[in-house]
Amino acid sequence: MTSAPDIELNPSELDVFYSTYFRYYNTLEKVYRQRFVERCLMFISEKVISGADDFKPDNRVKALVAASAVQLTLGLEVWQLNYFEEIQLHPSNFDNAKGDLKFNGETNLQGYIKLSWKSFIRGYEINDDNMNLGLHEFSHALRFNSIKGHEQDYFVDNYFNKWIACASDAFNDIRNKKETIFRSYGGTNINEFLSVCIEHYFESPEEIKENYPTLYYATGILLNQSLKATKTQIGIRKEFFAAQNAFLPGFHKLETKTSFFKHWSSKLWGFVVAVLVYNMVGGKIVDPITLALFVMAVIIYTWFDYNAANITFDLKTIVFKRGFIFFKNRKTWTIPVSQFVSFRISGEEWIITYYKDSDDFFHEETIYPPNGVNETFLTDCKQNKIAVLR
Repeated sequence: MTSAPDIELNPSELDVFYSTYFRYYNTLEKVYRQRFVERCLMFISEKVISGADDFKPDNRVKALVAASAVQLTLGLEVWQLNYFEEIQLHPSNFDNAKGDLKFNGETNLQGYIKLSWKSFIRGYEINDDNMNLGLHEFSHALRFNSIKGHEQDYFVDNYFNKWIACASDAFNDIRNKKETIFRSYGGTNINEFLSVCIEHYFESPEEIKENYPTLYYATGILLNQSLKATKTQIGIRKEFFAAQNAFLPGFHKLETKTSFFKHWSSKLWGFVVAVLVYNMVGGKIVDPITLALFVMAVIIYTWFDYNAANITFDLKTIVFKRGFIFFKNRKTWTIPVSQFVSFRISGEEWIITYYKDSDDFFHEETIYPPNGVNETFLTDCKQNKIAVLR
């Protein structure tokens, strides 16, 4: 590439350029090649890609930097990494802010990314060492893009705690100095592990699948893409959720439902009924205020009855039923345990978050468990890679 003439930044020239110099591009179907090129052009136009230490990036350099960011985010809806407006390229390793260390990459929370061009190119020239500087730093940018209110991909934002739960075994293996497929730098913190894991996922996905299958599927779900031999597939979440479910142990059977007397609406309903009874005792049975209070009490209870949830955890599935008495079982749906994302205890309430692929949305339910099952349920959550939040 060094001796080749510079290129024009248009779809046809980028298509030829990426076909020649960017291996990942050739693993995509035609429709995704078109998306890839469109996103790269947009990335180049929206970012300041500058040089430092006498390095002057031409269009070919800018195209490859953009390609690395788009490779990582091709399966996402929101992919622009808008918080990070500038990418600064150095010819080789550069001093950090304090000047006491040499870096080859930096994703700075002030909104810029620095890359050593030498290390960046090496990451794509050598594709079997599970090290890729571009993917590493752009993974950091993806993680931190929502800083100061910048738009983050909805799925990534809501699924990340689940990914951490699935990554815990591999991350702890590094921290405990056990033999593992991942390089030791991934044990620095969970954000570094994310970047190290993504580097590994794009170069040796089958190795992760063999050693840490739940992490393999979680990473594919997070990025919404998978790599099989010479083909990259986009839009694989439903398939990967189902496959991941096979590696989870499942739950001890537990049925729990929304309790009217513990639900917030019962307090409002109780107040309205108390005032209603007071009016009726005072002989105002047909008074307009009494009738209004009666209607209000009926509406409050009807709202609760219509929206109440009955949830059954049964091995590897979770069954949801909507309705309490008058609307009992008005709506029923089932999800695999792999789509149960997080669990949090708040007083007597259990708050669970899950992903429903039929509407591509994350939902939250508040339930009230039977007495004496908390520890069992907590253990089941941890074994099934559910994020237990405090």
